[in-house]
Amino acid sequence: MTEITVGTKMTDGSIYAGLTPDGPDGKRRIFAMPQDLSVTMAFNEAVKAVRKLNAENALGHNDWQLPALENLWVLHKNQEEGALKGTFNKASPNSPSDCRDCYWSATRTDDKTEVYAVSFSENLDDSFRKAGYQMSVRPVRLEPVQ
Repeated sequence: MTEITVGTKMTDGSIYAGLTPDGPDGKRRIFAMPQDLSVTMAFNEAVKAVRKLNAENALGHNDWQLPALENLWVLHKNQEEGALKGTFNKASPNSPSDCRDCYWSATRTDDKTEVYAVSFSENLDDSFRKAGYQMSVRPVRLEPVQ
């Protein structure tokens, strides 16, 4: 396995954010977009925006996704490392429905209308309805460790 330091900006422009926790597929490398998508958005808009990135082959890849909750926590843990430093939104919300320091995850709750999100300024996660909230989005890609 070739070692890459967390926070390294890759030749394609993505940033190496760390390893996924052990799962059924083993550990995988997490590569993040170098910045958030341009505006906060509702969950369904975030899903569409990631699909658009894939259709456009953003940074030469078509396998971008919203991070699973556990992968979002890896981003949170490493947010001040290398090229990741200063790229995450920690601003206070403008309103109760605008959680700019929160990031959507792809992890659903038992209630199919809710997913988890992580607050990067408050160091916590919670579930939110897919509709009614505006949050930040940081797409990631996963690659097997070789």
